[in-house]
Amino acid sequence: EGSTGRATRLTGSSLAAGLDREAEARAPLLADLAREIRGASPADARSLDEFLEKIDEVLASLSDEREVLRRVDAWPGAKVEAMRELRHLLAELDEMARAARQWPRLDVNSRALRSSAKASTVMWACDEERGKISRAADATRRRIESIERTVAADAARFAGHGLRRVDVNASLVSAKHASLTLAERYARVSLLAAERASREDDDGWRGTYGTNGTGRAKARETLASAVRF
Repeated sequence: EGSTGRATRLTGSSLAAGLDREAEARAPLLADLAREIRGASPADARSLDEFLEKIDEVLASLSDEREVLRRVDAWPGAKVEAMRELRHLLAELDEMARAARQWPRLDVNSRALRSSAKASTVMWACDEERGKISRAADATRRRIESIERTVAADAARFAGHGLRRVDVNASLVSAKHASLTLAERYARVSLLAAERASREDDDGWRGTYGTNGTGRAKARETLASAVRF
């Protein structure tokens, strides 16, 4: 065996010995934490987050989390991972709901939408906004449908780890309900565009949409898209 091989072996042995000593020194703390984790049943998302912060604070102090915990008898790693997965899912649903509820309204007093603006300018601004809302709504719908396909199995798996008190379904329903805000925003923008298109016909002159009556046709098309949305 060459000197390099011996040095590597000695270094590895030294590291392992150091991890053994660390695991032994931290054993009482980690054993108490493991008991807390096994008995934990957070009542809601906030309690879950606070408990995981406590766990993460302890684990962050370890020199090598994976290696030290590997030396701890019956460390409940599967439950910790389930708790983290649950926290991530709840946070994602909460963010979807927040983003939908806080979707900004168009500023009807803006330069593009003021009453003196050309119909083409108003329609362009409205079409841009409707496109943004539609893309956001589609992404939200696809993600919610994906979560719904596995939510029953996920909830049962979380319950198997003692996490049945945190209601994933309630968060899912909340996100679905919040997504209706996007439909409301889409309808309002469509109505604004339809009103401006119709007004051009009422002005009685050949404008953006050509001969008189074309504006109302555009308005009907716009409102029909809002109904389909």
